Order: sequence, then structure tokens, then C-alpha cells
Amino acid sequence: MKSIYVIRLIAFWALLNSCFLSAFSQNCPAPTFQPSTQNGVINWQQFPDFTLPFTLIYSGPRLNDTQQTPLRKGFTHLAAFTGADSNLPRANRALLWYGTATGIGQPWDVLESPWANDLNRYRDKWAGEMRAFANLFNDSRGKALPETDILMADIERHYNTNDSILSLKRRNLVPPPYGQLNDAAFLTRYQRDMQNLYAAPLNYLRENGLSTSTKLTAYADTPIRNTFLNIDGNSWQDWTSNVERIHYLTKDTLTNTVGGSFYNRQDFLLPSAYYLYEYPNPYAGNYLAYLLFQVEANKAWSSKDIIPIVWLRYTGNWINQPIRPWMAEATAIFPFFAGAKGLWLWESPGNSGTNENLANYEYFVQGLYRVSQFKDFFTGGMAYTPKSARDHFADQDPIWRGIIKNNQILIAAHNPYAAENATTTLTAEVGNWKQTLTLRGRETLLCTYDLPESALSLLDFKPTPNPASNQLTLDIFSSQNRSVRVQLVALSGQTVHEQSVSLGSGSTTLPLSVQNLAPGMYLVRLWDGTHSVSKRIIVR
Repeated sequence: MKSIYVIRLIAFWALLNSCFLSAFSQNCPAPTFQPSTQNGVINWQQFPDFTLPFTLIYSGPRLNDTQQTPLRKGFTHLAAFTGADSNLPRANRALLWYGTATGIGQPWDVLESPWANDLNRYRDKWAGEMRAFANLFNDSRGKALPETDILMADIERHYNTNDSILSLKRRNLVPPPYGQLNDAAFLTRYQRDMQNLYAAPLNYLRENGLSTSTKLTAYADTPIRNTFLNIDGNSWQDWTSNVERIHYLTKDTLTNTVGGSFYNRQDFLLPSAYYLYEYPNPYAGNYLAYLLFQVEANKAWSSKDIIPIVWLRYTGNWINQPIRPWMAEATAIFPFFAGAKGLWLWESPGNSGTNENLANYEYFVQGLYRVSQFKDFFTGGMAYTPKSARDHFADQDPIWRGIIKNNQILIAAHNPYAAENATTTLTAEVGNWKQTLTLRGRETLLCTYDLPESALSLLDFKPTPNPASNQLTLDIFSSQNRSVRVQLVALSGQTVHEQSVSLGSGSTTLPLSVQNLAPGMYLVRLWDGTHSVSKRIIVR
């Protein structure tokens, strides 16, 4: 009996000690601020000055700001200017080029057709618009092109679906040589010619001397473009491996993968993540999975930086109605956990904000500030994604994401589907480590936790694209420095490729050529002498 008592006592103290360590191994700074109730006010001063290791572009209301205040509150660039910004440093300028394709009555504008456009008229239009941009700043006033760090073209003049493209042909709205093509040839010609037309304004800028240090992008012209409701129509593997999902504007017709004249001109990608549905609509809670999908799906196809453009209002049926405060805060936090390299916070240029409550901007800045308290995790840390955004969209369940660095994990968790006063309990897992997370209503939890050595031995990878035809890329996740053997094994058991790779702590990208392999299924295996992980791929 005494031995049983001793064993129970030891177990009790072990449990107590475990609880004690758990209580003191986490860091969850509580968000504290008072949102403004007065119209036409953004109380920037309630937040200390802070920075983040991301590109954060502010297009929101400036009100009476003459001190470029957003640049001290996490933002790196301004895209909405006042008369006091003529000496804004070049490194802090982002230009939004509205109406790139519109305004002069050409077929591109009125028909969304790539044919019979007078490009000389477009070049004259673009030249005037660039001079106007240049005149905003003292160092480029009077010049043909502006001095700026970022320039975004807002084009939006193309048909997305095959049916809409073919409607041009059926209405006889194109020159006869094109209208006489069969449907398949017409689609191919439209897509190719529209892609080249989209590249034309960016080519114009480069060919006429725009600084090579100016980064070019375009609104929402990314490999994966989708409507809000079709995300769960395809599996996550299909979204990330089926070349038919790549939008034709960013598709190289020779290699049948991401590329082409327009994509190659963009220095980073700017997917749109505007929200459509207001609570209590059953789709309202999908906003966060939708945002994360824009990042994750495009990252699967492109090595370019992903910087979503976000809006603190609804589009669609509730256009111009402010999104909910918890949505604004979560929007400022979660994209970085999915690998986004920044955010572009947009506002309609005609909306000064003087006659409405702007507390959502404060909630957004609050989200940025909360992330800034853990910014070291995002330099050298590694993103841990337990479930794809596509699957969260389909399952409508709570979302958590992690960033692992050294012996800790930073976790963001949120249940956008919860009732406002409900309590949600979920479990975060990394390897054999588990942590219970408790959420109140629709709050965003942001905490760090210590990880045991067993969790830090995590080794995982993602092969893309899958199926592959020429080159396979392994996105390898390692929680520590290690050497691994990488093997490609045919179903027959024959090893067709083997190499050693040194991994650092974090993410490593490893390209593998598969162009000389026979079509079929293969096993990719990583082994460090202790831990092994294998995944199947298909070679076309």
C-alpha cells in the first residue's frame, strides 16, 4: 500500500509540476485599447511607435495627418497622399495606377477585347498619367516618370470564363479573322493576346526608363483567382497541382505552368481578399479561410512575394458597410502566419472618412501592434500549417496557425464561426506536443508556448507541383539543423535519385529535376538517421 501511495504522490507532483510549467511557459500579452467613438478620428497615438519585418502599405483615410503618422505605426509605405507628402522618402511611396486600361474608348475598355486597340493612344494616356504621378513629389516633379518604390496597375479589363470569352465571338464583336476561328482556337488566341496586352503597360514603364528598383504589381492578377464560393469545389491538392487552376493571365503556354509575359513583369503578387458576407449569414465566418486561401494557394504556385490587398469594408451586397472589428484585427494578424510578406490596406479614394466611425482602422493597427510584439518569430522562424485554408473553408471550423523558432511556437487562433459570447476549446498539436487553446467569442488569441525537444525534432515537406512534369520542388520544414538523405523511389523499389542535403532550422526549398523519369508514381523519402517522412508524387 505504501508503494502505491508513493507512486500516486509522485504522479500528483508530476502533474502539478506540468501544470505549473504550462502556466508559466506561455506569453499572451492582452490587447488593451479604447476604440474611438467619434466620427472622423483614427487615434494613432494610443499605440506606441512600432515596426514589422513586412511591406505594409496604407491607402486609408489621412484626415488631418501631415506627419505621415502611419509610417510610425507599422506601415512602411503610403499610397494615399496629402500636400505635405511632396518630400515623402522614395522608399515609402506606393502608387496605385487606377484605370490603366480605361478612359479612351478602345476595344480593351468597352469590349474587354485584346484586338484592334490603338496602343499609341494608350501610350499617350500612360505618359500623361505617369507625369501626374511624378508631379506629386519634389524629386520627380516635371519628369516623365515618378520616383517610387512600388507601382500597382489596376487593369481589370478581361473575361475570366470560357463562356464570357466566347460571347465576344457569338456577338460578332471581334475582327473577322478572329471570329472565323473555331471555339478552341478562339479561346487560345484570346487568352494569349489578352495576356500580352496586360503586359503592355508594365513593358511601357520599363522600356521608357522606370527605375529597375521600382517594384511592379497588378491588382488581383495572380495564378489562383477564384470567387468566394468555389474554394471547396476542388480539393487542396487539386488547387495546388492541377495546372487547369492557373489563370490564363499568368500561365506560360509553352511550359503549361505559371509564367508568361504578364506574370514575369510582376515583382510581387497582390491577390484581392475583400469580404462579401455580413454576420449572421452562414458564409460570413468563411472570411478568414478565404483570406488565408489567397496566400496559401498562390504561394503553392509562385516563389514571388504574396502581399494581399485588403479592405475594411464589405464588397458585394453590403458594399461600403464596415466589416466587424474582430475581422479587422484578425485580417492584420493571420496572413503573416500563412507566409504573406505584407498587406496593402486599401480604401476607396473618394472616401475621406470624415463623416463616419473609423474604429476599424484602430482594430487593424491593434492587430499589427500585437504581431510586432513577436516580430522576431517572423525572421528565421518557420510557418506551421496544421490544416489548409481550403479545408477550413469547407469544414467551417476554428483556425490556428503557428510560427516555430528556437524552442518556442507563436500561435494565432480564432473561431470566426463562434457566437459572440461562446467559448471555443481546441487543441494545437506539433508532433507529440499538445496545447489546449480557449477562445472567448470571436477573439484572436496570440500566444507563445515552449516546445519540448520531441516536438522540435519535427521534419516534414510538401512536394509541388504534384503531378510534376519537368521539375519538382520540395518545401521542407525542419525544426532544427540537420542533414538528411533525399531519395526518389519507383514503385518497383528502385532508387532513381539520391542526395544529401543540409537543412537549417526553418524552411528550405529543394528543386529536383524529374524530366528524365518515366511517367508514373514515385515515393519521395527524407531520412535523417532517426526520423523519416515519405510522400507520393506523380510524374507525368
